[in-house]
Amino acid sequence: MPLSKVKVKKEKGQTAVEYILLLAVIVVLVQSIYNNQLFKKVFSAESPFFQVFKNQSKINYTHALMPSSSSQGQPHPSYVNEKGQSRFFLPLTPYPGN
Repeated sequence: MPLSKVKVKKEKGQTAVEYILLLAVIVVLVQSIYNNQLFKKVFSAESPFFQVFKNQSKINYTHALMPSSSSQGQPHPSYVNEKGQSRFFLPLTPYPGN
């Protein structure tokens, strides 16, 4: 049979259908992982990892350094000197109330 006589099926649109099916499979996998209780326990806002990270970030932001565990809860040396005075400007008289 000569090649000119062979009819080839037209597969127009098959690639689009395959991508849609692939997308559907990916969505199902992501949903099943996201709705898993273990995933929610590890990655929730109340998880121990994120609580430690949140507390460490607060301290680092406040003091602009990586503190040791013994310095937590104490005033930072750049804020209050050894005489107990602050290096920041304050008004001489309190602001009047509304």
